[in-house]
Amino acid sequence: MKKTLILLVAIIGSSILSKAQTTVSGSSTSGPSIHWMSIQEAEKQNKKHPKKILIDTYTDWCGWCKRLDATTWTDARIVDYVNKNYYAVKLNAETHDTIKYQGRVYTFNPAQRTNDIMAYLTDGKLSGYPTIIFLDESLNDLTIIPGYQAADPMNNIVHYFGDNIYKTVDWTAYSSDPSKYLKN
Repeated sequence: MKKTLILLVAIIGSSILSKAQTTVSGSSTSGPSIHWMSIQEAEKQNKKHPKKILIDTYTDWCGWCKRLDATTWTDARIVDYVNKNYYAVKLNAETHDTIKYQGRVYTFNPAQRTNDIMAYLTDGKLSGYPTIIFLDESLNDLTIIPGYQAADPMNNIVHYFGDNIYKTVDWTAYSSDPSKYLKN
């Protein structure tokens, strides 16, 4: 009886821990998920079929990055829209991996404690994590958004760039009433 009780407690505890880890990481398979890829994969796909690119830069130790994964990037509206309109890239800013992008090779820079691709993508103006970078279909910078964004503001942001609203309406006018500009 005692062994059965210990086994039952271990199974329940393991199940709870597994669920908690899934929730924190935002990688639950029970709901929709963004089709994340590497920056190299996005560049390759973009050559075949041009789309805008959304780059979520993060670090393993960043609490706000984990919250972004667990909340904003699991919102069904955002997941659906991003998957249809962007190549979505997850980029660990502190990766020691060599990254080949746009004909250049980027490596980890110990002095900066980031991969040099971060300096390139942020024009040397990285201010923290998470940082979301938007590129157009030609891989030109559209904007850099530092910090955590909740689902509603991020939904407005992805539409602003994804629907090309940024080409005709400035952000101040758009953000005062996004519903005027959003496609149904």
